[in-house]
Amino acid sequence: MDAIERDEKLKELKRLLENETTGSAEDIGNKINVSRRTIFRLFDHLKIREQKEIEYCKKRKCFYFNENE
Repeated sequence: MDAIERDEKLKELKRLLENETTGSAEDIGNKINVSRRTIFRLFDHLKIREQKEIEYCKKRKCFYFNENE
């Protein structure tokens, strides 16, 4: 994945997190066409870029930005 493609994937992942429409890591991978492991690498990039923690809600079954950090 080149830098431009990674940036596009990060934008899409950020949108999914903000809308809280991610589903599981596998669901995200299917939505943005990357592996489950790549999702967690992209999470690491977003945590640094956005200065927010990313958490998973079992009840809603989705990842989201924790705005309380």
